[in-house]
Amino acid sequence: MLHPERIIEYPSLEELPEQLQQPLSEWDDEADFAYSDLLSVATGCKIGGWVSWGLTDMYKLACEVCGAETELLLKFASSEWEDDGEQRWRPLEERRILRGTPEYAQIHEPTTLQLGRDASLYIFVCPQSADHGYRLSIQ
Repeated sequence: MLHPERIIEYPSLEELPEQLQQPLSEWDDEADFAYSDLLSVATGCKIGGWVSWGLTDMYKLACEVCGAETELLLKFASSEWEDDGEQRWRPLEERRILRGTPEYAQIHEPTTLQLGRDASLYIFVCPQSADHGYRLSIQ
């Protein structure tokens, strides 16, 4: 069952201005959690938002027709949240469901997609024209 919800997320550390990267890196070192886990780039399937550059360094995906920087349209993920106990992106209503149960599997991996080794497929489009096609990235 699909339960879309609006969330607030922030860019990955690599996409932030350099003057913010250093203070956030220091905060990560001092805190019990990291910026990327708490505020940045939501896990799971989504429309729009930011990209998690987990497999590669960040790179530009320019439109192959006009050269404009493409924008994230859709993200399809192998799971809806990280399965390491991190709770930030897990819906409040589902936190009571125990890992290892059939109900947990249904909400953790509702699409049953298996992209690479638990990766995500990002679909980018040109902001100038939908006729320019799309670009893909797996992270």
